[in-house]
Amino acid sequence: MNYFIKNPNPALQFKRVPTKRTKTTGIIIHHYHHSTATPQVVNRWHRDDNGWLGIGYNLIVDMDGTIWEGRGIEAVGAHAANHNNNNIGIACQGRYDDNDKKMPDAQFNALVWLIKHLHVIYGNLPIIAHREVGVTSCPGKYFPFEELKRLNERGGTDDVTRMISPDVMDSHDDLQQFKDIKYFDTLISNAAAPGMLDIKIDNGISDVETALTVLFDAGIVNTPDYWRDVMKMIVGVDAVLIKMANRVRNIFERIIHAEARGEPFEGQIAVGNVIMNRHKSSGFPNGIHNVVFQTKLAVQFTPTVDGGYRAAMNISRSVRLAVDDVLCGMDNSKGALYFCTRESAARGNWHERSLTFLFELGNHRFYK
Repeated sequence: MNYFIKNPNPALQFKRVPTKRTKTTGIIIHHYHHSTATPQVVNRWHRDDNGWLGIGYNLIVDMDGTIWEGRGIEAVGAHAANHNNNNIGIACQGRYDDNDKKMPDAQFNALVWLIKHLHVIYGNLPIIAHREVGVTSCPGKYFPFEELKRLNERGGTDDVTRMISPDVMDSHDDLQQFKDIKYFDTLISNAAAPGMLDIKIDNGISDVETALTVLFDAGIVNTPDYWRDVMKMIVGVDAVLIKMANRVRNIFERIIHAEARGEPFEGQIAVGNVIMNRHKSSGFPNGIHNVVFQTKLAVQFTPTVDGGYRAAMNISRSVRLAVDDVLCGMDNSKGALYFCTRESAARGNWHERSLTFLFELGNHRFYK
């Protein structure tokens, strides 16, 4: 089964727009104490009977595996007293303290997927039973919380989460095929590629329209209007697109900083152009990450193995502006696919012996 977060229909009505959380430190798990109640019914209970803003849970998982948006992923909830401001609340349909003694596989698998999805957006958050932070038995003695916790701690299972190999991350072919909903997991996996979630991105992309522009210019998203339509139907796609765009931008910033931080501005752009040219060429791997980290036959960009890429943290304003220009389509590379230093070329290296020299810029010589 393929999962995504659905917007309730009819839409939930709130007294006012929910406040956004400023930080997220955990996921608190609940049950409805009801086996058939819909999100609309729970919203009426919380809004009209309790006098709250509206439904207190951020997200809901039905017994059939359907995942619903409640108050919203980013909202301050009303589900665990004194713990609402920095925790996401997930409620599972069911009475797991008495009537419902075994959670259906469909619901359990959907819950595992949802937690994995939240980890992509917020990092590896702990999962907490409501009873651990409040005077309650919720989510019930029959709720499989320990099983869920064990599975979460070991990262889930392939048959539930269907995470893809890093070898295909950034593939714009996979992303374009999102028109088939089964590729949603591929998109999520791309955003969670190894080594990226632990990188702090300063002055990063924070709005989805800028993200779409970057991904379109980088050749990763081919139909922005389609993605705008998808965002209306599926919760969380905008966050993944923003993460993907920041990922693309961060790779460019780090490799250009490592390779060309002392070069003239035009030379920094040219190095970025070489990466983009390779991404678009059939002779190189598909995907920005795969181009930069290619090791087949030989390491293509030395900073990826000598520590220079990982050490590239304080990105200069010049490099950031160069990345902006590369992602906006500026190209002064004359189609170059390779570059090396003048010192290396003077020793008669492979570039000089085997490639067509195009031009020299700063300390680099460019070839095709």
